[in-house]
Amino acid sequence: MERARALHVVLLRSKSQTLKKVRKMRTDRNSPRHNVSPEKPMGMVGAGPLTALIWKSGHRDSGWRYRFSLFRQLKAGKVGQMFRPLDLMYFIKLLQVIAAVIADDGCLSSIESGVLRRVEQDLDQLLQRASQQRSSGNAASSPENSGVDDEENGRI
Repeated sequence: MERARALHVVLLRSKSQTLKKVRKMRTDRNSPRHNVSPEKPMGMVGAGPLTALIWKSGHRDSGWRYRFSLFRQLKAGKVGQMFRPLDLMYFIKLLQVIAAVIADDGCLSSIESGVLRRVEQDLDQLLQRASQQRSSGNAASSPENSGVDDEENGRI
């Protein structure tokens, strides 16, 4: 009988500790940190096989911060971060689009927005010159550097 009573006391103590943990979990659930939803990108843009996610964080009082991540789309819905020489033209186009999206967001100062607009224009001129050289036959590309993926042969 005494052994059963001692066992009952131990169970009551563990039940009491469990209830305290459950109460703590419930109060933690109401904390602002727990209620924060996962950060989502403000946009997704692409050029050729390249894609960028644009992230925006901060507040209008403390200022905004922009970030972006780049990846290359491969076959079968896969992505990678290995790039080819021909991707450099897509990088330039993608940077131009990222600059335009951030400048158009409306949260930057007029000076910062103006700098991004100038970058966008300069990149556009660079792309036009490169396109003219390529169409005139001054730029050649080897098959290894084309935009086609060859995962079966282990080349990405």
